[in-house]
Amino acid sequence: MIITTKRSNLRYFLDILLTALGWLFFIYLFFAGIVAILSGGMQGPHIPLVLPEFLTSAQSVISYVIIALINANLLIGWAVYNQFRFTGKDRRKPPQPLTPLQLQKSFALSPALFDDVQNADVMVIYHEENNMIGIIDIINESPESDTDLKNIPKTAKKITVPI
Repeated sequence: MIITTKRSNLRYFLDILLTALGWLFFIYLFFAGIVAILSGGMQGPHIPLVLPEFLTSAQSVISYVIIALINANLLIGWAVYNQFRFTGKDRRKPPQPLTPLQLQKSFALSPALFDDVQNADVMVIYHEENNMIGIIDIINESPESDTDLKNIPKTAKKITVPI
């Protein structure tokens, strides 16, 4: 079952606009940095090297590699610690399956209505503001198109569940 929520067009447009602006800003900064390095605008210490214009970039890359190695060691250490600590312990056991009586009580359905719901081919459930089931449309014959529930057959049984 896939449950989707439609976003408003304004929010969708805003997401696209902010993403595009972020990428444009990144590309601008990236190429501005490359141009500054190649034009000699960024200078490192005056040590004779083969390519002195890349010295500042090399220092930045080295510091990034050192930080990445420290982060990698921390994460690997944390993973090894958790592996030793939690080996053999399964805390994610599935819950016990519910009995039909427990399901019936959970949804506050009468035995007859519960049987109708169990035997339904298609059903549309409408909830009230307090998240309780308000109306159940039970359809005992499948519509021609599974994706188009607007054309509900005339044999649909509309049931209003008492609160």
